[in-house]
Amino acid sequence: MGRRSRFVWIFVALLFAFVHRYRWDIRLAGVPRTDDLPINTKGYEIEKLPFQFHVSFAQGRTIYFADAGGDVFRAEDSNPVGTLRRIGRSGLAPRSLVVSSKGSIFVSGDHQPMLRSSDGGHTWEKVLDFPVWRMAEDEVSGTLYAGNYSKGPGVHAVVVQSKDDGRTWRQVFADAQLDHVHTLRFDPSFRRIYIATGDGPRRGQAYSDDAGSTWHWILRGRKQGYTDVAISRSLTLWGSDDRLGRIVCGTRNAPLSGETVLWSKGQQVWFVTAQDAQVFVGTFVEDTWNRHPVYLLASRDEGRSWQKLLEYGASQPGPKGYVTDSRQLSVGGWLYFTDGNGQGYRVRRSPSH
Repeated sequence: MGRRSRFVWIFVALLFAFVHRYRWDIRLAGVPRTDDLPINTKGYEIEKLPFQFHVSFAQGRTIYFADAGGDVFRAEDSNPVGTLRRIGRSGLAPRSLVVSSKGSIFVSGDHQPMLRSSDGGHTWEKVLDFPVWRMAEDEVSGTLYAGNYSKGPGVHAVVVQSKDDGRTWRQVFADAQLDHVHTLRFDPSFRRIYIATGDGPRRGQAYSDDAGSTWHWILRGRKQGYTDVAISRSLTLWGSDDRLGRIVCGTRNAPLSGETVLWSKGQQVWFVTAQDAQVFVGTFVEDTWNRHPVYLLASRDEGRSWQKLLEYGASQPGPKGYVTDSRQLSVGGWLYFTDGNGQGYRVRRSPSH
């Protein structure tokens, strides 16, 4: 091989390595970056709450909280500080807190089972042997869905369904190529259940239009990991789990892969919550060396434009983030969430806007 040919091959190899390393930067060229947004709270109200909580759940005018020790509290949305009352103790360091439309309270933690209380938090029973990060409900039929958040060897992703308010469960999805399930959302307009699975090479997004009897994949692959999905007026909004911090918008009437509308290299999305046209997003950093700040984002037009409401951690190496959202907005329009230090907040779009 001549000198010129060797030079050409070296150049091609270097070019290939460059394109492979920066392929997502190239692919996302022209897509707005979260880092470039200024802090802008105009049109929003943000309140720092004078108490800490680990997880929360909004149900109409009532807000439920659980702290790191497993104590469960209840408060009224109109005055969460003045009406905060302890209602029971689950005994779990919680990752999730969900209250069904019939009033049953569910708590689960990392490497711990899921517990249920049917008497307002006074007594608790184990209803699932594995941990659950998120749940979803078809409130018309009262059907509950939960996905396992198991970790370690010998586990794989499953989705289970309950038609008796969480007393008993049956499996409606399983995939041995996947580790666990990150999130579930139910779309009442199409009676469709969405899931986002992790963390193996075949992870991705799937949905069922027949209460879990059959499932259809939207996309699968190493870069198809998502932490959450939300349902707005006309869109599905996915948050990525690929260190690109992508927010991906698809249409509700056709569950396709969607289009990236915002991204931030080095970040993950922890939660996406939407109601009508209002969307809130919290990001996080999990790499210990990463000094990237994390963000609370908002869109009042289903993701067409974005505001960066809060950020922190620019000089603090990870992990850190805005986490544990209340999964839906309260009657007053508030989203409850915490930062990585356990500080509680709530945010809403100002009623006058």
